[in-house]
Amino acid sequence: ADLDSSQCFAPATGGVWKSTLIFGGSQLLVSQVRNLEEAWWVSVLGTLGSLIYSFIALILGLANASNGLGSIGGNDGSSMADKAFEVLNALG
Repeated sequence: ADLDSSQCFAPATGGVWKSTLIFGGSQLLVSQVRNLEEAWWVSVLGTLGSLIYSFIALILGLANASNGLGSIGGNDGSSMADKAFEVLNALG
């Protein structure tokens, strides 16, 4: 399911380009802060963003855990080396 350039602005992608513009705008706004030692709100904003992301990931993980498609051992038929390389690939 590779994504080509024609799908980037398609409505079926769920408005990814809108999120990208909002994220880019917020980065431009935060990059204008001159002294981070006096801008305690940047730290609070980062902490809140991290917590919100963690809760979203936890909720989605719990919601999808009950579908029976996964197990602790991983995919059936995959060797241990394949599983290890898939984990390393996911980590980057």
